[in-house]
Amino acid sequence: MDNFLDLQELIAIASKAVPTTASDKIILFYNASNIRDLEAKGDTTKLNTVYEFYKNLMPDALYTEFFNSSFGGIVYSDEYTAQDFAEDYFPQPAKSVDADHYVYACVFKNGTMTWENTDPPTS
Repeated sequence: MDNFLDLQELIAIASKAVPTTASDKIILFYNASNIRDLEAKGDTTKLNTVYEFYKNLMPDALYTEFFNSSFGGIVYSDEYTAQDFAEDYFPQPAKSVDADHYVYACVFKNGTMTWENTDPPTS
């Protein structure tokens, strides 16, 4: 069963309801469950390499949340800022060191996915 599609649907619904003073409701969502798979395998060398990679890309507060959670979301007031930061924090597969370093991310605006870090990206 592929639960991720269901999760995307939930994020889409949440992006419609997120409390914000902005006219648009934007959520950057990421899924770092593949990093948890490395933890489960006990591959600490690879895990440390992946965490160091992301620590260099993210501000401290986001990295702390990323380190402690498989899934996360950040609310933005406009989709361009959300996509810009998403591209900085979560590189596309071709720009990742390898498959273990890739973390899926996408941006929702008012319930519709507007961008995802796939090859090629959706926007």
